[in-house]
Amino acid sequence: MALYSPNSITIAKKKSNQQSQPRKDQRNDE
Repeated sequence: MALYSPNSITIAKKKSNQQSQPRKDQRNDE
């Protein structure tokens, strides 16, 4: 049930976003 809680979904999205952003940021910096 915890997996379906709004907080868990938000945290999961934040984690995936944090993993995706570094690559994009590095490309932008270059």
